[in-house]
Amino acid sequence: MDFYATTAQVIPVLLLALIWESKYLDSLKDPTRTAWFWKKTQVRIWALFMSVAAVAGEVAALLVLADIVDPGDVPRWIAIVGLASLLGSLLVRLTTDILDATKK
Repeated sequence: MDFYATTAQVIPVLLLALIWESKYLDSLKDPTRTAWFWKKTQVRIWALFMSVAAVAGEVAALLVLADIVDPGDVPRWIAIVGLASLLGSLLVRLTTDILDATKK
């Protein structure tokens, strides 16, 4: 149960950190933005996948905590995919922000 409780708390914090607090969506609207790989189409697809995975992970964790769904492999893997997509996104964003900030 600790896994589900922690997941239910961590997913919203990661979503806030990735999307709203970093002004992620505002930076995508910038017409002067240049990207060598993450074009708007790729960002749109990944952001929608990440959002669906994160919400599904949150729902799975909350359903287990509410004793509506039994803890098991399926809700655990849904929560893991949600967390992994957010953490992977965070790693990519940190890496690209660091590279952009330190390029000559």
